[in-house]
Amino acid sequence: MGSPFATAHYGFSQGATNLQAFATITSLTRVDIQSPVPEPATWGMLGLGLGMLAFVSRK
Repeated sequence: MGSPFATAHYGFSQGATNLQAFATITSLTRVDIQSPVPEPATWGMLGLGLGMLAFVSRK
């Protein structure tokens, strides 16, 4: 695929009495996510399943 969403450099430095952490973001990349459109049969199966659950719960 492409490059990652963000590139970061990080490190630690330790003094006599403390520990410091630092990070630098050097680049950001836009990520496009396309969600697929469900087929009509998928909606039908969802409706059938919910209808069956409603029928069973009423009994």
